[in-house]
Amino acid sequence: IYIPAVIDDLSTSKVLTTELVKGKKVSKLTPLGMIENDYTELAGVLTQAYLKQICVDGVWHSDPHPGNIFVRDALTTPTAGPVVEQEEGSTAQLVLLDFGMVSRISDTFQDEVIKLLLAISTNRGRDVAEACIRMCEPQERFDTQQFTRQISTIVAAVHDASARDVNTGRLIFTVIGIANSNDLKAPSELTMLAKTMVHLDS
Repeated sequence: IYIPAVIDDLSTSKVLTTELVKGKKVSKLTPLGMIENDYTELAGVLTQAYLKQICVDGVWHSDPHPGNIFVRDALTTPTAGPVVEQEEGSTAQLVLLDFGMVSRISDTFQDEVIKLLLAISTNRGRDVAEACIRMCEPQERFDTQQFTRQISTIVAAVHDASARDVNTGRLIFTVIGIANSNDLKAPSELTMLAKTMVHLDS
């Protein structure tokens, strides 16, 4: 993974200027290119990078849509800035662009996100609901039992689907929707997490 270097002299509190990096947008990869190159490893690297940003660092690039991710030859010589990670012998490199949208979460919220993601992946609907309750703000008419039942049903249905068909971001948006309809106010950080995961899953 390569992160373009920030040019401090050309950046302000409202303008972020980075070095020019050339590559091919993920959204522009052709079907033939997908056949000729196995990008499975790069997809795994990207996923691990985001899990580290969210679950370890508590700070993450919040706009990973296909236009903000480049693929380039790993042998390209960086003009500035560090190479964050590069597997020995790899022939391609991911470049993350546009850090204008970055999310931050507290250590406590981070712990709850980890519990939420683990509970989703292991079909533990009650634990998903409990993590969500701890992250959200219960309102006057909130019904814990009803919310837990609805979340458990959704999580079980997703667990029965194949991994390829599961979009974690959409599932978190569904959980947020159920929370809102049950008088449980979801924080903006949870929405940003869902938005990030939707892009990442795609």
